[in-house]
Amino acid sequence: MREKDKKVFAVSHSDIDTEIDYNVFQNLFFHMAENPPAVLRIARPYCFIKPYNLSLREYVDGQTLKKLIYEQKKLSSEFCELLASAIVEFQKLKTAPNLFRESETISNFRDVKKNIQVLKDRNNPEWSVLSDKLSKIENNLNGIREFEKNTVLSHGDLNPSNILLTSDNRISIFDFGETGQRHYLWDIAGLYSHLGVVTRAVNEESDAKKQQELFLDSYLKISGRVLSEEEQKLFSLFRDYFELLILTHLLVWG
Repeated sequence: MREKDKKVFAVSHSDIDTEIDYNVFQNLFFHMAENPPAVLRIARPYCFIKPYNLSLREYVDGQTLKKLIYEQKKLSSEFCELLASAIVEFQKLKTAPNLFRESETISNFRDVKKNIQVLKDRNNPEWSVLSDKLSKIENNLNGIREFEKNTVLSHGDLNPSNILLTSDNRISIFDFGETGQRHYLWDIAGLYSHLGVVTRAVNEESDAKKQQELFLDSYLKISGRVLSEEEQKLFSLFRDYFELLILTHLLVWG
């Protein structure tokens, strides 16, 4: 009996990111094969072709969260709970710490700093104001001891383009080049901020805010967590960071 043809998806990032992405992909996939989650799906990795810095993995049929929002304008409470369930399952996955870059074992601000430096080099008049905002966020985080507690597996770049609603109504996540161990609110604040940008493109500001809060409430409900006063401050700082990241990215790359 002839085996059914399979579709292959090819990925290439920077020289470091693609191999890290593949190694984490592979580790998580085989861990999940032994402990299958109910909602989360990670594509099967096939191989990494080092001379070409090319990662090959299974093609997963579905629709990105970004495209879903553009088409449907808003997310249902049922979908937000599905998404939250997948994130909770992801946070509970185990993978070898030596797969991560040393800098990714804690939250860092490399990307924003790089963007601000580019703006400075271009003589953009906003660079110093943005740099001051980042310094304020860093200083405030240093005063919160919760910052490095309650760490879980963190995707690091959880945004609507890296999340897929599969054809069988599961959630698939991609792009693990930034994966590490971080506070559980890091990815939640990141996705919260990115959802704001995407939903504001197709909705009024008030509607976009409701969508963000619906996602956050769904995560807290599914995870069974209640934010302490300190965690609320931490979430706000993480959110401020990601909003700054998105803004500087737009200023640099358009």
